[in-house]
Amino acid sequence: MQQGSICYGVLNGVYVIKFSGEIRVPTCANLNAFTQMLLDDPALRGVIIDLTGIRFIDSTGLGLLVKIALGVSKRQLDKPLIVSNDANVNRTLEMTGFKQIFYILHHFPDDFPKNFKAVQDLPAADQATLDLCAQVLEAHRALMALNEQNQHAFLPVIKALEHEQHSQGKTL
Repeated sequence: MQQGSICYGVLNGVYVIKFSGEIRVPTCANLNAFTQMLLDDPALRGVIIDLTGIRFIDSTGLGLLVKIALGVSKRQLDKPLIVSNDANVNRTLEMTGFKQIFYILHHFPDDFPKNFKAVQDLPAADQATLDLCAQVLEAHRALMALNEQNQHAFLPVIKALEHEQHSQGKTL
C-alpha cells in the first residue's frame, strides 16, 4: 500500500489541494482540521482539488471532500473543481454523485498557471483532541447525504461507527 499525502497552495484566495498516493483514514486526520481552517478563511474565493496523483481514495476522504464542497456552497462560492485522470477514481466520483456538488475535469485547463504548485504540507491535526472515529462518522454522514444510493451503501458503516461511539460513552 502506497502512503498518501496531501499538500496545498493558495493563489489569490483559491486553494489548490493536491492529493498523492493512496488516501485512507490516517491521511484524512490532517485534512479534516485543514478543511475547517480553509472554510473559515475570509479570503477564500474557490477550491481546486487535484486528484491526478492518486490511484485510490477511501470513503472517509470522499466524505471530507463533500464537507469542503458543502462549506464552499454555504459561503455562496462557485462549486469546487476536481481534476482527476484515473478511470477508477473517476468511476468512484461518478457513482457517489460528486457531479452534483463539484465540477469535474480529467485534466487541468490549458490556461491553468503552470508554475503554481501545491507545496505546503497540511498542518498537523492536534493529536490530543483527535477523535478519529468521530471524524470518520462525520465524513460518512456527509457522503451519505448526497443521494439515495449513498444512503444504502454507507448506512451500515454509519450504524457501526455510531455503535462504536456509543460503546465508548461518546455523544453522537
